[in-house]
Amino acid sequence: MLIGRNAESAKLNEMYTGGKFKRAVIYGRRRACKTTPIKEFITAA
Repeated sequence: MLIGRNAESAKLNEMYTGGKFKRAVIYGRRRACKTTPIKEFITAA
């Protein structure tokens, strides 16, 4: 469960359910929790 990541989760869901191909670029500094939101989204989908 991610706390405080509602905006990111909503954006990923919008991109996933949209009818067109979209690419998400996840960037940030090292050890800034970039992988966990993607893993959570994949397991929920």
